[in-house]
Amino acid sequence: MPFIHEEIINKSSDCFQRVSWNILNQSISALVKNIKSTLINDIPKIKNKLLYLNIITGKGLLCSSIMREQLNSGMDITYKYAFLMSLINCEFSEIGILLLKRCLHNFFCEYYRSALDKHPTHRFSYLSFIAHLVNYGLAHPIVAVDLVKLFLKKPTEESIKMAFIVIHTCGHHMRKMCSVDMDDIANTDLNSLGNIDSGVKFKINITIFGLIKNNKYSSIKFPTIGTIDYKNTHLFKLNDYIIDPEAYLNYYAYKPTCDAETYRLYYEQFILTENNRDNYLLIYDIHEGLQENTMATYNVKNIPKNMKFIKRTISELVTNWFIFDYETNARKLMKLKIEQGQETMVCALLMKLCYTTKNNYAIVERIGYITQIFVQLDEFFVKPLEQSFPHNYLNAHIFNPIEIICISKYYAHLLFSDTISWDVFSIIDINTMDKNNDSRQLIFVVTLFYELLNNLGYDNLANRICSEFNIKAFEKIFLLDGAIELFQSMKLEKFVYMYKQSYNSMKYYLKDN
Repeated sequence: MPFIHEEIINKSSDCFQRVSWNILNQSISALVKNIKSTLINDIPKIKNKLLYLNIITGKGLLCSSIMREQLNSGMDITYKYAFLMSLINCEFSEIGILLLKRCLHNFFCEYYRSALDKHPTHRFSYLSFIAHLVNYGLAHPIVAVDLVKLFLKKPTEESIKMAFIVIHTCGHHMRKMCSVDMDDIANTDLNSLGNIDSGVKFKINITIFGLIKNNKYSSIKFPTIGTIDYKNTHLFKLNDYIIDPEAYLNYYAYKPTCDAETYRLYYEQFILTENNRDNYLLIYDIHEGLQENTMATYNVKNIPKNMKFIKRTISELVTNWFIFDYETNARKLMKLKIEQGQETMVCALLMKLCYTTKNNYAIVERIGYITQIFVQLDEFFVKPLEQSFPHNYLNAHIFNPIEIICISKYYAHLLFSDTISWDVFSIIDINTMDKNNDSRQLIFVVTLFYELLNNLGYDNLANRICSEFNIKAFEKIFLLDGAIELFQSMKLEKFVYMYKQSYNSMKYYLKDN
């Protein structure tokens, strides 16, 4: 299947990015659906899981999912969604401002609809969301003040209800930050509003003016995110701002340079903590919700029941792989309930399938693609995969030649697809390696290099080996005395000369700088 390499393995390809987008969409939707049944104190855990995803690329998907679930859940739990978005806004303010823009845009679309609309549930729901965003410091209170002024320009029974929702929900913050504006609203001359019904005037005096003058705001205490310093608070002047919901962010668009790695680097440096890792559940385990899991330890006598189902599913994908469909297989693997700490067991299962294929190298290739999907779904699979490389290399003698060839081909697939780091080569030392013709370690290394050469080509493999990021990992392979002899027997001695030249050039460059 040579055509698959360019489309699926290349992270800059349209096919790979499209599959990643679909997985991102499903992962965000699965997490957001949990909010409705989640206790408010557990909302930060959902936030941590969302931050693990590339929500910069998927910010349109996230905002759409949040607004859709909030609209369908009712106004009584709107504060949960506002609380979650305020937490995310502290990390990525551009997501917070996008949500606020969309809430305002959707509200005004509903507000200016025909008066024949007798079901204003949506506009009340959007308005409640905006008011709660003010409560949590994502939106500035001046937004709420402008909305109330808008409702009182041409007061009706419905607009009075809307003004009441805003003031009752976030009146404390409006009074704190915009006290002059609040006094102006309370002292509004109703006669200046034109000919309005006496019943409407009475309701304004009781529900709006009375609410402000007596400071009778909502007494419900919602959870806070600490003292609001308004550093990440967003302000819109509704009179002079054209609100663009940026709807194009809801749809897939090909990018020549994939930004997933950039987000991953930012996440690991500035967001991820050990506590986040310990509390993390796999993003596609949507049925487990927020139940606490302890780190699982591998015990042969007590294998979890779900491992049988996982093994059966993977085996079916491997044996029934008549037509390669990356997205379909990814969707099937997303349904597996892999619990926290089971990544090592799944990796061991994949490895066992590799060396029990009985010389069927096509199956090894399929297992490589399945491993790719697992890593794409959850990069916590990377560590056990990388740890298994030195273990299998150092214990190569326990495998027969056919088994070690299958294992080597499997690792080659993970390497040329950048599923694991090339730093794993640092474990190979040709001076300590047994160089007999039947040596399992020699078979492992020779097969690994030939497989990488077949899949990457000479120039690409040379670039990978001599890359400034990988060059130190090959020191014990190409710089030692036996390197020329070993690679001459493989007819790959050009790699040795090229590596030494690049290594020396890099040494001189580092000295000069």
